Amino acid sequence: MYSRKKGRFAQLLKKCAKMSKIAGEKMKKVNILALGNSFSQDCMSHVYGILKSLGVEDIQLGNLVIGGCSLETHCNNLRGDLPAYDYESNDKGVWEYAKEYKVSDALALKKWDFIFTQQYSGHSGMAETYAPLDEVLAYFKNNAKGNPKYGWQMTWAYAQDSQHPAFVDYGNSQQQMYESIVNAVQKVILPKGLTVIPSGTAVENGRVAFGESLTRDTFHLSLDLGRYIAGLCVVKALVGLDIDNVTFAPEGVTDEQRKMAIAVANAACEKPFERTDINNK
Repeated sequence: MYSRKKGRFAQLLKKCAKMSKIAGEKMKKVNILALGNSFSQDCMSHVYGILKSLGVEDIQLGNLVIGGCSLETHCNNLRGDLPAYDYESNDKGVWEYAKEYKVSDALALKKWDFIFTQQYSGHSGMAETYAPLDEVLAYFKNNAKGNPKYGWQMTWAYAQDSQHPAFVDYGNSQQQMYESIVNAVQKVILPKGLTVIPSGTAVENGRVAFGESLTRDTFHLSLDLGRYIAGLCVVKALVGLDIDNVTFAPEGVTDEQRKMAIAVANAACEKPFERTDINNK
């Protein structure tokens, strides 16, 4: 009896080892498509460098962009299959750009491993504006090749001194905006089973660690550290890779900041709906 159990256990270990090897091999190739706006540009900017430093050899990033685009506008574009997007792609470490792209054009390019979208930042804390998401997801599921994993970027609150016109809807309060975004994501996104990319919480964690310098205009992320933190969240939360060994950092980010940014992103992925003070961990 013991011998048979031992034999089955050995077979199970062998099977698990084989599955781990397959999973490792699959992570040699990562394709990510975003449907978004300038905030998806922010979070995708440094993803190539992060993935490359983790040993991913075959990388294809795509980003369908309309500045300030909302879910409602995405939905209308999908209904008409409109060539309304700038398409940004990166498969060699350099972003390339094409005009007048349709979402269907991007879906036809390849089997995307991961697809994510988001809401316009000013509406991100208003759960009622998420209603078009069902139609957007249905379009993806009916038209995407293969079986991609779907995600949602939880965007960030504006800087405390922001003059963005939508900030007034949150009482010009960073705290109120962040809490509204968290509540909307918990109410609408979690029940849909989407993977949450907690960029918004990572930025809040980063503000505790680095101060209010993570935005370049009080709402878009800084080109170096802010975008780097958001990119780390994409790789950790959506792709599922361990970011502890990331050696890449964009120009302007010191080695100490790199380590702190990784800690900030890890904390956000561990607790996506609450701030973490990295300095007190």
